[in-house]
Amino acid sequence: MARVLDVFLHREMVGHLIQDDGGQMVYDYAESWLKQPDATPLSHSLPLRRERFSRKERLFRQIV
Repeated sequence: MARVLDVFLHREMVGHLIQDDGGQMVYDYAESWLKQPDATPLSHSLPLRRERFSRKERLFRQIV
């Protein structure tokens, strides 16, 4: 069963960090966050986009 961590920035939910049964992690920005006119990315390695970020992109090295 996948484990999901809701990610918040300034009390706004911005996305979900998901770990699958095999331990692999991915990150998704919340659609509601992407629709905000003042939405900002969590980091340079996580630019705003609708597509899921995978571990292959080495994004977690900076946030986990």
